[in-house]
Amino acid sequence: MKIPSEKNRDHTVSEISQGNAPVRKTRKYPLQQGLVAEISLKLFFSFVIGAVAVISVMRLVPYHFSQKAKLKEIQSQVEETERRVEILREQMNRNFDSEQTPILMEEYSPNIAPNRSRVFWKEDKEEPKQ
Repeated sequence: MKIPSEKNRDHTVSEISQGNAPVRKTRKYPLQQGLVAEISLKLFFSFVIGAVAVISVMRLVPYHFSQKAKLKEIQSQVEETERRVEILREQMNRNFDSEQTPILMEEYSPNIAPNRSRVFWKEDKEEPKQ
């Protein structure tokens, strides 16, 4: 039985078993060394880029939370302003309603109809006990 080799030389099984098999010479593989160097550089730069990305995210997290707090404050102010605007809008609609005119004139004017009189309520002040 023959085992094919790289250089098209045929060696028999007996030659291999007796230790007469061809010995390969160790060669330096410049192509493999280049690939190892290239992969090492890629890994190094990937690590550097990853580290920069992590540091950037760590620096942006506090900024994100401060912006979130400012947004929450502004949203609460907007809600408060919207409530005030709604009250003023209702008041404006009431002031320009033609059916409300006599009532409004009575409210805003110091003059009253001759057949009516104003009533002023006084609060009773408690006198200190002796």
